[in-house]
Amino acid sequence: MINYKFLLLCFPLLFGSSVMAQKMVSNAKLGGTIVYDAEDKGSLTAGNLSVGKFYRFSREPDTTYKDEFSNNWSDGAKLTDEVLNTGPELNTAQYVGWKGTRDLEITVDLGRIQNLEKLNVNGISSAQLNAYTPVSAAVFVKQEKNDKWILFKKQSFVSNKTNIGNKPYSVEAAGPAMKARFVKLVLKPSASGGKSGLILLDELSLMGKIKNTWRSVPAEGCFHGAFPTSVGYSKEELAGRKGMVVDLFEKQVGKQLSMVLWYQGMAKGRDFLEIQKHREIHLNKDYNGVRHLSVGWLPKELKPLATGGYDEFFTKYFKDSVDPAILKGMNDPIWIRPMNEFNGGWVPYGLDPVTFRKAWRRMYNIAEQLGAAAHHIFVWSPNYLSFPDKDWNKMEKYYPGDQYVDWVGISSYPPGKKAAKSEDMRYPLENIKEAYEKYAHYKPFMISEGGFSDDIDPVRWVREWFEFKTKRPNVKAVIWENHNDRVIARSPEALELYRKMVQDKYWLAN
Repeated sequence: MINYKFLLLCFPLLFGSSVMAQKMVSNAKLGGTIVYDAEDKGSLTAGNLSVGKFYRFSREPDTTYKDEFSNNWSDGAKLTDEVLNTGPELNTAQYVGWKGTRDLEITVDLGRIQNLEKLNVNGISSAQLNAYTPVSAAVFVKQEKNDKWILFKKQSFVSNKTNIGNKPYSVEAAGPAMKARFVKLVLKPSASGGKSGLILLDELSLMGKIKNTWRSVPAEGCFHGAFPTSVGYSKEELAGRKGMVVDLFEKQVGKQLSMVLWYQGMAKGRDFLEIQKHREIHLNKDYNGVRHLSVGWLPKELKPLATGGYDEFFTKYFKDSVDPAILKGMNDPIWIRPMNEFNGGWVPYGLDPVTFRKAWRRMYNIAEQLGAAAHHIFVWSPNYLSFPDKDWNKMEKYYPGDQYVDWVGISSYPPGKKAAKSEDMRYPLENIKEAYEKYAHYKPFMISEGGFSDDIDPVRWVREWFEFKTKRPNVKAVIWENHNDRVIARSPEALELYRKMVQDKYWLAN
């Protein structure tokens, strides 16, 4: 039997993208074992590999058509922002331009090895601006930084400059699929423009098959989790304690937790050391990686996250989150859940799908550069129902892309009677149906927080909660939000049923 902590200390790449067999994780003190799926179980899905990704230029753009929102790993953000101009209008805030006759190289870092099939370059030609289509494009790939570049595709084009107005163009380079993390595009400018001639680019898209991550997923069973606050307990039980009371919740329901939820403000000054302290104080007893931690990470604003205002904060946070001196042997991954319930009007970072996607991708890319994305689990977690329930605000409008999401979570609470589309929707099985059907067939899926309210049948809610085993079997973690009117002890009958049903070994506790 393998000791989890020793295994992680010796083999940190377990939480990378390498293929591995099923692993058994044990806790000798508690005598249990959890079996995890092999990490190569994740499926392939087609998409734009480069959307939101960082990239480098071989030379600086013209100041009139400069890029924006650069950082330590990227020269800008315009070329992969998925904003594509299809008309003749020229917006200097959208295009990046280079003058001169020297070759232009743009290198995109996909963050991890993906399967490249095709490259598209979109730009615009203009007689008035002396802007031409490139005469040729060559695409090279490599898997690691120190590898040699390998040619993916090279082809020539008929350089074009419109006689009147502006003309958008698309340059495509397709070839047999190749594995790549780094992709270099080499564009040769048209000699017709001379030293003042421009290449004006709008968007760069690398299309292919995305390898979905599949990490720390129980092969059998479902993590038994809770948000174990001090709410709902007597003064005698608390004995002066505040905050996280894991042991009291476990005693109350008669079973150990295998996942614990806690929250942290996403704000400068609120660093990873704060989370690590919680782990040491509240989860270190009989630890050995049994009680996984899920962190709800909540900002008070959205736009600065998307435009680089939090880059330094993210850099320090993610560096600390993988620093052995800080982790002190607590090397299991953390389920990081940033900006949850973004499709609800009650959060300060919601109701803005475009900015949300940009913010998520920028945050994740920084984590990826620092090794944190390969170590932790990033959970994209909408509310079960969008408020307002309009097409522009549907949960999928906020989805950053398969390469940016490890697990999909859902908040599951009873909607008010006016908002509920049916009475069944006020209970768990129907409540999570929309998100479950959209994502649970190919992404690890969890109830990232949930519980009953004071205007429904709490016994029915608890019964359906545990019927996920048979009726929603792809739910791999559940977290009871034991807070406010969702305190499980509010209903003695519901608590009794919870205690009875959670004893099934399906609900993992080690």
